[in-house]
Amino acid sequence: MANYEAVTVSSYDIIIPEKQREALKEVLKGYVFPSELTVGLEENGSFVAYGYESFQAYPSFQDGEIDWDSDVTNEFLQELCPFIPEGQEWKVAQVGFEKCRYVTAWCATITYGGVTYQTLDTP
Repeated sequence: MANYEAVTVSSYDIIIPEKQREALKEVLKGYVFPSELTVGLEENGSFVAYGYESFQAYPSFQDGEIDWDSDVTNEFLQELCPFIPEGQEWKVAQVGFEKCRYVTAWCATITYGGVTYQTLDTP
């Protein structure tokens, strides 16, 4: 049986304005990420994602339940858009493989105006 191995990293140059940090923390409370993936605000206000795991977001409910069957990554990225300062972009990239075959790679660019995706197939 083959296992999918992935690595995720984001750009570190987006500083979330101080007045928006608490609102972003509230948004983050609505999501859960794989255990080896760190997604959140650092002390200086940088918004980051990194780890040895696929970049995936799952809904977290107020009662503490987690719906591991519902991948809501796109919805999560869309929810980040209003927090990205206008004129800037935050990128998150993932590279993965299964037994050195089936290589995958993608990058999402999040701006105030929306989310765009690039994959290995994107010209």
